[in-house]
Amino acid sequence: MGQLPSGTITFLFTDIEGSTQLWEKYPEEMKSALAEHYSILKNAVETNKGVIVKTTGDGIHAVFSTAFDAIEAALAGQHALRNTLVFSNHFTGVGNSKISIKVRMGIHTGEAELRDNDYYGQSPNRAARIMGVAYGEQILLSAVTAELVREHLPESASLINLGAYRLKGLTAPEEIYQLDHPELTTYFPPLKSLEAYKHNLPIQLTSFIGRQREMNQIKSLFAQTRLLTLLGPGGTGKTRLALHTAADLIDQFPDGVWLVELAPLTDPNLIPERVAGALNVQEQPGRNMRDTLVEYLRRKKLLLILDNVEHLVRKSAEFAENLLMICPELKILVTGREALFIGGETTLQVPSLSLPKNGSLTPERVASSEAVQLFVARAQAVRPDFALTPDNAPSIAKVVSHLDGIPLALELAAARMRMMSVEQIAERLDDRFRLLTGGSRTARPRQQTLQALIDWSWNLLDEREQVLFRRLSVFSGGWTLEAAQEIASDDQLDEFDILDLLDQLVNKSLVTAKHLSQGVVRYNMLESIRQYAHERLLEAGEQERLYSCHAEYYTAFGERVSRELQGRDMLVWLERLLPEADNAKAARQWMLDTRLDLALRMAGASMLITRYWFYSSEDIHWLEQVVDRVQALPEAETDLENRRELAKAIIALGSTTILSGDFKKGRQVLEKGIDLAEDVNVVEPRIFGLNMLLITLFQLRELSSGVGVAEASIALSQQHGFTFWRLMALGYLVSILVMQGEHEKADAYAEEAVQLAAEIDNPWMNALTFLQKSRLESLRKNWDQAGQYAAKAADLFETIRDFGLAQTARSEVGHIKRKQGDLIGAMDIYRKTIVIYQERGHAPAVAHQLECMGIISLKLNQNTRAARLLGAAQAIRAAIQINRLPGEQIEFDQLLGQLAEAMGKAERDKSMADGAKMSLDDAVTFALKETA
Repeated sequence: MGQLPSGTITFLFTDIEGSTQLWEKYPEEMKSALAEHYSILKNAVETNKGVIVKTTGDGIHAVFSTAFDAIEAALAGQHALRNTLVFSNHFTGVGNSKISIKVRMGIHTGEAELRDNDYYGQSPNRAARIMGVAYGEQILLSAVTAELVREHLPESASLINLGAYRLKGLTAPEEIYQLDHPELTTYFPPLKSLEAYKHNLPIQLTSFIGRQREMNQIKSLFAQTRLLTLLGPGGTGKTRLALHTAADLIDQFPDGVWLVELAPLTDPNLIPERVAGALNVQEQPGRNMRDTLVEYLRRKKLLLILDNVEHLVRKSAEFAENLLMICPELKILVTGREALFIGGETTLQVPSLSLPKNGSLTPERVASSEAVQLFVARAQAVRPDFALTPDNAPSIAKVVSHLDGIPLALELAAARMRMMSVEQIAERLDDRFRLLTGGSRTARPRQQTLQALIDWSWNLLDEREQVLFRRLSVFSGGWTLEAAQEIASDDQLDEFDILDLLDQLVNKSLVTAKHLSQGVVRYNMLESIRQYAHERLLEAGEQERLYSCHAEYYTAFGERVSRELQGRDMLVWLERLLPEADNAKAARQWMLDTRLDLALRMAGASMLITRYWFYSSEDIHWLEQVVDRVQALPEAETDLENRRELAKAIIALGSTTILSGDFKKGRQVLEKGIDLAEDVNVVEPRIFGLNMLLITLFQLRELSSGVGVAEASIALSQQHGFTFWRLMALGYLVSILVMQGEHEKADAYAEEAVQLAAEIDNPWMNALTFLQKSRLESLRKNWDQAGQYAAKAADLFETIRDFGLAQTARSEVGHIKRKQGDLIGAMDIYRKTIVIYQERGHAPAVAHQLECMGIISLKLNQNTRAARLLGAAQAIRAAIQINRLPGEQIEFDQLLGQLAEAMGKAERDKSMADGAKMSLDDAVTFALKETA
């Protein structure tokens, strides 16, 4: 593919007329004919300075920097196709029949967004729609393109104004021109615009954005079903999607596509009259309207759109079922918030628009979101000067994400751009129901505010559904059926009621259901719906009881999972734990001021869930508050049970602080917790604390002290039967002994660790064992075996989301490659690991990676670069007071000597001093450069 142009460009779309029939009739001949057709068009495009963006079924999508080049390419392509394919002999083997390939073309000029080697926006869509109404051998131009080339047409070419036509998916009629030339066919039937078909589809006054995936799904499903129901909560754009897709399908229904709007209807018995009105069917004497409709539709090949059936769902279901049973060529497209639940129905859940992906919020990344595209387009309607920029991209991403990508909510927010900036809107989203008002005056009342829209759904619920709906708002980030039954049940709703009612809320699109692995189903609400339900919960005065039940449930859940993660089913429980982080955080925020006893229990439950539930500075601050408040209680020194729970909480605080990278402070807190645990005789938390202290000493390179702590942990674990913790201590002890050169002891302990790992078969411990095996094999210089073990360890650590140890294992693979002489392979690994360590703020690991990259630079004769890398690493270590391991120090000293010999001591020291002046981030940037 050549360089794709940007700015104002011209789009050319082509397609083979009647290709489906040709493929069915001449499948073998079409293969070679299609290849020859593509070769002809490719030559015509590239000869005229164009670029083919992609193939589109049996056609191409090409772009040109000028409209004239596009015209030249189209003419050249049609001329070559006529001479080569249309009149050439492609025999089928029966008689003398031949394939006649005729290509239709559409051209439009405009701007479009270039993203991932493709173009997005209205301009390419318009070119495709223009092509779609053409006939084979016909070249059609938009008015914009025609105006640009009118005075510069190729020799003998002219333009024929065909008039204004309404095209599928476009908001306004398009004036279309035909490119005429003596060597091309001149006369064609009238264009196949929407006016050529029977329908009552309304003209859309705003552009349709995104939804290509859903449109393709609808078209695919309609090939298999006669009744398709689009489901989704209010405001997700079900109606607009139905109308846009129906316009695309219109040529499949000779008797038309007809929209029936049921939202204004309050009497379900009047549905037949409403449908008859849309179809212009008059009631016949002696027959009721239902029978008249059935007789009218009996032989019709027609698409009926029943829009917004949720308040008339039972009667709509009966009506649709009756029609489908008697009218064999009829198809029905329904929009609503719950399924009709009749035979033959297929349902499709319409999601919100896609949101910006996680990562840096650059304009390019943010613009890839359908929700952002819609917001920007609607904002530009009220503020034409508005644009997506690096400055406002984060605010736009926040707005569309907090509004869940709901089209109506986005349009209401964009309407506020008349008087507010996007930054101001982003700051006020917590009060979204007051903010999001003032939509279109011509919209239905329930679509003029977000509040009114959800009110409509709320009023359609029965009393028991309303009770469960508001109670479910206590969850944050979703929930399981078990959690809902435990937390939301009482004398009014029992567990079986909740099962049935939750099913109804899913059916009515107020709750979503997502099927996960191991047969787990997880439920959730869009945030706007959850906030509405929460307001209803406050009105009912149920919040305190629900909050308390919620906090108790997730505290007990954390305690259980912390135990279960020690077993062979660790991955199963990890999959259950990870989605509950938001619920745990919400529970913590409430219980700190209201149920300090629960807060203390949740803090102490975090032995193995620390790295998953407590990992941010906010989490550490919460743990600090729990510990401080409990220590301030009058009974803090006298209540034994309170002191036992406090010991667990202090150990959790120390562990979390260590995992955040603050080893010095974490160690002090941890040692205090270990001492308290010994005083009040809580054994397992004490062992966990010892193991976390062991990890800390390992990182601080206090290896001798680490041996003593490891042996104490192993003895306690063995005495009390805690195999998991014993194995963890053994793993780190083996690493320390390897680094101290005590290979026989390391081998003995490693053998014991292997046996224990096989016994408990825990993924985390298996990964740790693989890592220790790798280090032992490296000592024996069995590089291939060592590399395989390290790679296995890295993969397993990533599976269980222990990304810190995963990077340690990846780094080990890099060391092994370096020692094998694979410098390029090792450098590739270091380039990846150093960035991850930098992002995680792991300064000691960054320093070590810099040293390893310095070794490689020296071997590649990049002496100055090597010295700067070593100088930067030395400065980082001095700043954080972290020494090298004994083996690392020997290697570092040897490196200094080699550099002095290669470049002179004075020059080496100068370059190292230059490296020491760099910040950590600057050092990483320097290390990632290919050369010094």
